[in-house]
Amino acid sequence: MVLLAVGIIFLLIQIINVARTNYALSKKAEQVKEELAAERIKQEELAKKVDQINSEVFSEELIREKGMYRRKGEAVVYIEENSDHNNSTNTDKKSSKNYFSFFSSILQNLKDIFK
Repeated sequence: MVLLAVGIIFLLIQIINVARTNYALSKKAEQVKEELAAERIKQEELAKKVDQINSEVFSEELIREKGMYRRKGEAVVYIEENSDHNNSTNTDKKSSKNYFSFFSSILQNLKDIFK
């Protein structure tokens, strides 16, 4: 009889321990599911950003924003902070052509990188 009582008490203690472990694991599973949902949202946002960066339109907008590219028919004006008013116009035209060819090569390199 005493042995039966000890056995029942032992089984009750085991059941309580299993229930406590089950509760802790279910809480942990809920927390992991929430973290997974947050990470999936981040993944989708990053995928959208990658698609945007890989698009030719984005790279063109970026380069245009930085002033390194012009479209056909547009005039690009370069303003130097410490410009001397005695410079000749021929020198300015040559330097702007050099800037354009330099920046167009940068544009091509960026397009090659993002392909």
